[in-house]
Amino acid sequence: MTSSFVTLLVLGSIVAASSFAAGLLPLSFSPSARRLHMLTTFGSGLLIGTGLVVILPEGVEAIHAAQKELGHSHEHVHNRNSDAMNHGRGQNHGSGHGAIGLALVLGFVSIYLIDVLPSLLQARKNANNARAMANGRRHLLADVSDEEDAIALPEPSSKSSPQQHTHTQSTTFGLILHSLADGIALGASKSTLSSATLGLVVFVAILLHKAPAAFGLTATLLQQGVSKRGARGYLLLFSLAAPVGAVVTFSAVKMLEVGGVGVGDGAGMWWTGVVLVASGGSFLYVAMQAMQAASSADSATGTDVSCMLAGILAPLLTQIEHSHAHGF
Repeated sequence: MTSSFVTLLVLGSIVAASSFAAGLLPLSFSPSARRLHMLTTFGSGLLIGTGLVVILPEGVEAIHAAQKELGHSHEHVHNRNSDAMNHGRGQNHGSGHGAIGLALVLGFVSIYLIDVLPSLLQARKNANNARAMANGRRHLLADVSDEEDAIALPEPSSKSSPQQHTHTQSTTFGLILHSLADGIALGASKSTLSSATLGLVVFVAILLHKAPAAFGLTATLLQQGVSKRGARGYLLLFSLAAPVGAVVTFSAVKMLEVGGVGVGDGAGMWWTGVVLVASGGSFLYVAMQAMQAASSADSATGTDVSCMLAGILAPLLTQIEHSHAHGF
């Protein structure tokens, strides 16, 4: 565990440093928009391919391996008859499928709610503020008896500083939550993936995803009138969110393995597989959002399609090493 934890700290530090460095670029100069778009598109495809090819299959494999180990342990301890054993295996198989589906949905839905709830709450708050301003304006106008003496009340400015501040906060908060979800995927994969190469693919996918996101965050903050010092502060929070999420997730998974549950009896493997599938669901949501952002242009070019397909198919190269490791 110590070696894996140190490796995770190193990877998390690299992610944080690279994100912070990429976010500092808009403070100095602006790279080619076309090159940045190509990198974002490739990173989006790599996120999708990693979720489908790496994270989800590994999680399913861990759950089924735990099912077999738990079934063998149950057979050794209780020595039931063959009919009861077959019936129990059928139940275990069904419960495995149920756990996979439930974990996948929960992982996807949890990140979806984390993504949309702040926007919904902010929209409701803005609507209430607008309603209060409109009511106050009507009351003031009603108190004026003579229209000629009425005070011309200014309309709410589109450049309102409080609204701009809340929009900046909501933008930053949403991106920080996305970064935290990336860290959850990294921590779960590092604690459970059976191959170092597959774990490296997850790391590279997150790295390529976060660098353009950090660049876009700083550029957006500067466009909203945030000072360079303030933009650096927001960028630091964004950069540290993924390593924090990775360390917390890794620690939680390891506690499940050793906290009253022996790894040898398969229960620890079961829970880590469930966590990995759930992180796969969250990974797919982040990938879906990134893909929508990458293809939001009016017309996709052949280069865009090529970059997206290259990112999606790239994780398949790791299956060569993975297949050899499994004896295929």
